[in-house]
Amino acid sequence: MTFQQQRGDNYATPLPPQPPHRTHLRTLAAIGLALLGTAAYSQTSGEKSSYTLYGRVDVGLRNTPTDLSKNDDRQWSVGNSSAGRFGFIGKEDLGGGLAAVFRLESRFDADTGVVQTDKNATGQLFKQYAYVGLQSHKLGSITLGKQSSPADEANASRFEAFDGDSLAANGSRTARVFQKWNNAIYYATPRWSGVKLGVGAAPGEGVHTRAYGLVALYDQGPLSLSSSYQRESYVEGSPDKAGDDARTTVTLAGSYDFTRFKLLGLYARSSKLNLADTGAERVLTLGTIVPLGQHRLLASLRWIDGDQIKTTGDHSSDKDSVRLGLGYQYDFSKRTLVAVSLAQERMKTFAKSGAEASARNGTGYEVALRHKF
Repeated sequence: MTFQQQRGDNYATPLPPQPPHRTHLRTLAAIGLALLGTAAYSQTSGEKSSYTLYGRVDVGLRNTPTDLSKNDDRQWSVGNSSAGRFGFIGKEDLGGGLAAVFRLESRFDADTGVVQTDKNATGQLFKQYAYVGLQSHKLGSITLGKQSSPADEANASRFEAFDGDSLAANGSRTARVFQKWNNAIYYATPRWSGVKLGVGAAPGEGVHTRAYGLVALYDQGPLSLSSSYQRESYVEGSPDKAGDDARTTVTLAGSYDFTRFKLLGLYARSSKLNLADTGAERVLTLGTIVPLGQHRLLASLRWIDGDQIKTTGDHSSDKDSVRLGLGYQYDFSKRTLVAVSLAQERMKTFAKSGAEASARNGTGYEVALRHKF
């Protein structure tokens, strides 16, 4: 695991950026024109429809260790404090409490402008979301396409103080879960007295991951709770295959807002790792947010414990980590803020026998500017 976190991305398989294609620009322009034209039509015809363009650019200057699992080397860099993004959300009222919905979201590296893609993907513009569905006030919603897995649908990032953003965030908070599923179908119930349930599945379709899972959410007043279960397996030859043919992940999370400060916690466990299904990884994250008008103080502490990740009786790929993130944020406006982050991590690696191979400490610093639109 590198010191720089993979925020909001698949923890199990790092997703290297690939060169952008000219078709990306043409596609984006066409979508934008289509949305503008449709929005104008909706306004003139009186239909109750809405289309929103949103995004974020978040870039920081940082000094961090490059990879504590290998050495103590450090580097200065200008890069994403959180992944750049732009997206479209749309909703059309079909009458009788029924609506058509869609979402498209792309991720990019704001320091270079390169579009982020899934592993081995080519020509991919919308890495994060690409789905369409129907939504009913009485019956709930059903969506189809590329979308969140149940663990990600549980809004796991909001139970980490930094919401997965900035150097101080703890990006591996949900263990080795896949956060986004291709070719997925997802059903969510309406909210009943603060409770909402969901179930999702991805059939695999050739070389992609097969998966299914459940999620339960509760939001009422200052208390929020979530729990999820999902199982993911691999088709032979899958580009997602990462040394194991199946895995299950369970998450439990909660937060309570005391007004003057907020407490957050998340526990995740992935099991049946490696080809023999004997490996596991456990993650515990605790945090707090202290709002002070336009100012915020944040802290997050995370523990990771890996066991036989590679294969039965082999600890050479295991890494144990304790990571502390501290942050200060100042809101210039509702859309623009500056964030100062400090991250300190202690990481242990192991020999095949389980004996400690290395133990290194590293501290990183970052100052970032974030603008949302």
